[in-house]
Amino acid sequence: MQVRRIAPGDSLEALTALLHRAYARLAAMGFRYLAAHQEGQGLGSRLLAFAEDCAARLGAAEVSVDTAEGAAHLIAFYEARGYREVGHAQWDHTNYRSVLLSKRLGSQAARLRSGDA
Repeated sequence: MQVRRIAPGDSLEALTALLHRAYARLAAMGFRYLAAHQEGQGLGSRLLAFAEDCAARLGAAEVSVDTAEGAAHLIAFYEARGYREVGHAQWDHTNYRSVLLSKRLGSQAARLRSGDA
């Protein structure tokens, strides 16, 4: 499996189907995520690492995510990867309160900017 940016020839229908499968557990829990309707094989961890690396390369010192307050397994997923809770939000497009989590990139960002990664 390779993590990469979407390319012009990629199927948006296939990507949408992937997102629906990925969010099926959360949809079954009653959460109305925009991607709506991840599981298994470490894909979430790989995508998160890819996003963090991109942010670090762009010079970001910190990254943030949000997830449903009732999705304890996702909060634990982020916390296990160094994220900490920094607040809550109620977005207009969701039916749940979000937990806001943030992670300092620190030395990882500096290492990536210098090309040592």
